[in-house]
Amino acid sequence: GAVLPRAEGAVRTGFLLGSGSSGACLFRLLRTIAASPNYDVRFLLGSDVAASALADIDLFVVPGGWSLTQMKSLGAVGCSNLVNWVRGGGAYYGTCAGAYLVGQSNAPRTYIGLTPYRPQACPYRGNSTDVKCAFTDDGRKALGLSAKEFTTLYWGGPVFERAPETALPDSDIRTFATYASQNVYSFSTNTIPAMGGRAAIVGGTLGKGKVLTIATHPEY
Repeated sequence: GAVLPRAEGAVRTGFLLGSGSSGACLFRLLRTIAASPNYDVRFLLGSDVAASALADIDLFVVPGGWSLTQMKSLGAVGCSNLVNWVRGGGAYYGTCAGAYLVGQSNAPRTYIGLTPYRPQACPYRGNSTDVKCAFTDDGRKALGLSAKEFTTLYWGGPVFERAPETALPDSDIRTFATYASQNVYSFSTNTIPAMGGRAAIVGGTLGKGKVLTIATHPEY
């Protein structure tokens, strides 16, 4: 097939493939950057991350899918490598499952614990739906945006509960956007946990690196 020309200094971008990563989410994320010469796209399995493949990556993208399966594919060594790589200057971007993955553990689920937020089980399951979110001042400043609200596709992503006592000592990770609407189960009257006003996007720094996790699916 054709090889797209890459610009000098293109961002070496790795996408997590394999068990746990949804092909549909991966494709849509990939489509947003693959045509740009400023990104050099590569594909990594969890075993590659465990084998220190992140050393040759600037940006690591983890798509929606199934976070516990993604974590299993990374293994203990891969998870440790990921945290150390971000701390050393890497940039992590995760949507939906990729946001769950690096959150704090919340029994009975175990996650990597890179961000000081506990992902709560999503309050809406069923078909994908739109949800409104509102940027915080921190979010607008960090992302260079002027908009106060936006509408995006929601499909089982987490509702983040802030857990500042779990923050890694060299991190500064904050709420960048909150949910501004409430969806409920499509097959139940249960509306817990509440979405409105709770974190939907979190981001910031860990050591020399950067982190951005988004519970929704802006790539759609």
